[in-house]
Amino acid sequence: MDPFLATPASDDDRWLADRLDSNDAMHCVVPRRFEAYARVFPPVHRRRFDPDGWAMIDEQRMSWAQIADETGTVAHPLMQWDRIAPSSEERDGAGRVTSTAEPQPGWAPVELVQQLVRLLLPHTSTPDAVVAGMWEGYGELREGGSWQILLWAGDGPAPEPPPRTYPELAYPTLALPQRSHHLFTADGRAVATGDPAEWFTGIGRAPSLVWPHDRSWTIVSEVDWDTVVVAGSRAAIDAVLADDTLETAEIPAGADLSSLGDRINPARTDNPSPPR
Repeated sequence: MDPFLATPASDDDRWLADRLDSNDAMHCVVPRRFEAYARVFPPVHRRRFDPDGWAMIDEQRMSWAQIADETGTVAHPLMQWDRIAPSSEERDGAGRVTSTAEPQPGWAPVELVQQLVRLLLPHTSTPDAVVAGMWEGYGELREGGSWQILLWAGDGPAPEPPPRTYPELAYPTLALPQRSHHLFTADGRAVATGDPAEWFTGIGRAPSLVWPHDRSWTIVSEVDWDTVVVAGSRAAIDAVLADDTLETAEIPAGADLSSLGDRINPARTDNPSPPR
């Protein structure tokens, strides 16, 4: 069941806009005035294919630190993918193709965001009330804004396709310095334990923003970023940093998370991935 219910933006949601700075590389989307901040690096996937490049032989989940070690670059809290990334495709001595899928900006894994919610719920007084923001530019939320293919292989007539839109999207959005967001409310416990594949009627996207009603922490998955930032109390951020199933790093307030923020690894002229 989808735990999210569309809701109109209200004056109570303005707190977020009041803590943003449109001229700051980090705080244009990550709210200020939190005790601590953590950056979360989604895992990347390396796949090996046969010499023809069609049949996949195996797949390996890798951390950014592992990638940096392989490419001779330095893993650090402000590293940027385009500075550490390997070539998009390589061949071994047997002609097998190795392809490393780069993290996609704006596509934070829903399972990762769910895991963060689960870690952070003990650090809010309102675990039963969270707010999620979804950038209004995502066409999947709107009628006719994206497409889908449904296949039916059973006997008899095909069932009706599942709903893919929220009629309430005519509600007022939350206007932030960079983007406007549709807002949704949910019981945080349902978000932490349910099937994330059902979020937002199954469109496959994680929300751009998540915060509890008491505003004790915020999860930010910016449209142009390929990492996630968590803002919260010292205890909340320590809980995120302590989870050894996540690749995380503490970052200071005001950190430069732009493509130029990596001042340790030089720009690579041999890297096909464009800077972001």
